[in-house]
Amino acid sequence: MRIFDRDQTWRSRLRFGSSLVVSCLTLVFVCGCPGPMDPPPDDDTIDGDTTVEEFNVPAGETMTVENDAVVTVDGDAIIDGTIEGMDSRVTLRVNGSLTINGTIMSQHADTNGVEGDKAFDEHDVGIHIIVGDDEVTIGDTAKFHTTGSLVITDDETVLDGTPDDFFDEVEEVADDDPPTFAPLPPDNAIFGDMDTNGNMNTNGQPKVVGPAMMPVTISGEWPDPDEPPPAGDNPVWIFRFNGNRDLNFDGWTVNGPPAPGGANADPDNNQRPKRGKNGMRLNIWNNGGPINVANVVLNLTDGGDGGDDEDACGTATGKPGGKSGNFRMTASGGINMTGPLTINPGISGSGGSATVTKGAAGAPGCDGEMGMASTATGAKGADNRKRLLARGNVNGLANVTIGPLIAGDGGGASAEACDGGDGFACCSGGGGGTATSTGGDGGEASLNVSGLPVTTGEVIGGDGGTADATGGNGGNGGDCKFGDAGDGGPGGEGTATGGKGGNASGGMSTGGDAGDGTGNGGNGGAGGDSGLGNPGAGGAMGTGTGNVMPAGTGDTNGADGTDESNDGMMGANGGDLAIFIFCIPPGNYVMLPEPGPIEPGVQMGPLFNEDESEEVGSAEYELIAEEGRQPNFQFGVNPEHIGIGDGILRIDLAQVMFDGEMPGIVGGLRIVPLQGFGIDQTNPLMVRAFDAKGGLIGEQSFAEIPTNFGDLENAQSLEATFETVQDDPTQEAVPASFEIEAPAATFVTIYRIYLIDP
Repeated sequence: MRIFDRDQTWRSRLRFGSSLVVSCLTLVFVCGCPGPMDPPPDDDTIDGDTTVEEFNVPAGETMTVENDAVVTVDGDAIIDGTIEGMDSRVTLRVNGSLTINGTIMSQHADTNGVEGDKAFDEHDVGIHIIVGDDEVTIGDTAKFHTTGSLVITDDETVLDGTPDDFFDEVEEVADDDPPTFAPLPPDNAIFGDMDTNGNMNTNGQPKVVGPAMMPVTISGEWPDPDEPPPAGDNPVWIFRFNGNRDLNFDGWTVNGPPAPGGANADPDNNQRPKRGKNGMRLNIWNNGGPINVANVVLNLTDGGDGGDDEDACGTATGKPGGKSGNFRMTASGGINMTGPLTINPGISGSGGSATVTKGAAGAPGCDGEMGMASTATGAKGADNRKRLLARGNVNGLANVTIGPLIAGDGGGASAEACDGGDGFACCSGGGGGTATSTGGDGGEASLNVSGLPVTTGEVIGGDGGTADATGGNGGNGGDCKFGDAGDGGPGGEGTATGGKGGNASGGMSTGGDAGDGTGNGGNGGAGGDSGLGNPGAGGAMGTGTGNVMPAGTGDTNGADGTDESNDGMMGANGGDLAIFIFCIPPGNYVMLPEPGPIEPGVQMGPLFNEDESEEVGSAEYELIAEEGRQPNFQFGVNPEHIGIGDGILRIDLAQVMFDGEMPGIVGGLRIVPLQGFGIDQTNPLMVRAFDAKGGLIGEQSFAEIPTNFGDLENAQSLEATFETVQDDPTQEAVPASFEIEAPAATFVTIYRIYLIDP
């Protein structure tokens, strides 16, 4: 039976589980709205601020907290079952005695850590327990499980602070702090005032004046090692008490869950990598009495690995790993290690890797575009460097054992540069891009116990990251039928430097291994082929350079890295293009029985292969007399030839047929003259190419004409070729006709005309 008090107060001896609910329940709900409140929907859920006289969660039962509800207990509380925050923080205020033998959980599906700059009571996750003057006993079966922070205190003002404040305070010991025991960074300023002989500093030991209070005893294994919660960034567990009471840690094991790694890059969503998260810290203070430690194991949190980066033909840089966890104990009444205390410092986070893959080659062009460079840099592994501080009344240090202290490994780096673009016709290929990769250095590891009588374990430096780099291949040179072909582009350089091994000192120290460095040069591009010109030269091979940095030092030094340097291959030289040449013998076109003048007009006749051994088709040419000019066209014999003066001979390719079919693209003419009269710089022989619309593709002039009369066996020729190079080779102009023009006051006799590569 439930009794609801209209003054918004429920008073009860509250138990969970149907067989354990007493006949009279009175609960208090506190909300920000006026008027009477309804009770919880059932005895197993609290979804609003609640006050009860007593609080009992029996073993095997679960009480659910929603909406960040605060449960206030005026009297005693016993938790043998489970309290679970359902996407909610759990806040429990107990004014009487508190006994916990069960489990308290608070986790949030969407929370990857906490907002470190917001007060604890503004978070949507975390476990906050505020106690009074009575005894607090957390038994050896107790479990705490949270993705946020854990606070157990008799000072509610702690909840006004932020996780960042208490996280940083662990490694910020002040000169006037009470007796403190903590592994601090070696460069922490507090060490400047310490006695180099390890003598205790007894400054700053305030005592709380007031009546003796009941002790706080903490035992158990937190959290369950088989079900560790996902830890967030900068999580902190806080134990802070101000009253005149003993704080006892007896049979207590902390299993700090590994901190989350940083998010990896996601190029598809434009997401950059993130650093690894820092490990959990324990911040333990007793401002009014001693801290007593026996049979305690602190398995401190590993730092999260840094996020990996990736790119294609660009730059990638891994992100650093997070720091491993840490703790401090500070007590005005001194710190007493009456039994074993084992501290396992945790492993610092490794640096993120960097990977640059081969992307698209450079654009083809004249010359081909150079391939993009690639740079990959692995992140340094996080250091794990500690110096043990024991100041004031810190007793029983011989009971302290420090387990392995391990620094993070450096991130690997792999870079592939992009290939150079191919050259257009007659143009060289672009050079391959340069690849550079640098492995991350291993983190430094050091442990300085300042002469204190503690037992130390291994101290291990981080391994350096491996590195490999491969330069891009050179682009291929463009083929060139009638001129010099393009050269192949040079291969790109590949330079890789392995990361340095981290040094280690203190304890049984082992330096980290150095990372391997493998540099591979890119291959040179192939030279283009040519028909009438020179073939292109193969591109130079790219050089590969592998470097290694020193291994880490220690009582045992780390292993050296292996360097490997592999040059690329030279590009193949270009070869010969097959060029087909067909002959138009003028004598076969002129239907005259004997030498004499030829009237302007069209002439048609057979087309022969180059040595004139076989008739292969037909061709047409036209003798053109332009208006206002006095052309002189002649047919001559011994040998048969055509003479042209102040006129034009046009070859219409549309009328050229090979075995009844149109030819392919004709690249130019080879003209074998007998002699030329009046040809010089001011009156050159002109050869022009036109497209199908009559547009001029190009022209070439010849100011000298070789004389071949009497020596046709060794005849010299004029070659006029028109292989054009444009930004878009698919739009290359195609010759549709050629013109041979002899200007006024000149006379050129032509023995043979050859079509080149139809």
